[in-house]
Amino acid sequence: MSSGSSKIVIDTHIFLWYALGGGQLKPGVADHLHARHADVLVPTICLWEIAVLNDKGKIRLAGRSPYETIAKIFKQTQFVPAPLTAPIALLSRALPFIHEDPADRFIAATAYHHDAELLTVDEKLVNLPFLRHFDQAPFSEKWPALS
Repeated sequence: MSSGSSKIVIDTHIFLWYALGGGQLKPGVADHLHARHADVLVPTICLWEIAVLNDKGKIRLAGRSPYETIAKIFKQTQFVPAPLTAPIALLSRALPFIHEDPADRFIAATAYHHDAELLTVDEKLVNLPFLRHFDQAPFSEKWPALS
């Protein structure tokens, strides 16, 4: 695990909502992420999830390909891709999860490995006691329902 970090790991929903203008985020969260853009890590498994959602027609990305659209989003946001490394892959199996979703495991393991706060609306991830969670208290509005 890395130390002395003030990083924030965001999950697929947060990344997409931010990229779409932040309207589905709690008030202030988009501004906070923008101000800390160099500290915001996006696990690469989120990119895979976005491509799968696009392929299945659950979302529609602008542009010719998911790759081009995601590359444009990274350029605009200046968020940092967090690669799936061997330590993260191994942590995804070693940490005490209550469910088997591999993407969730990789996202949580990425946050744990980087000693980062995790910003998510996924209840299965919010309730993991071994993670530091992004303090949402200053952002009082409720999150929109996951669809």
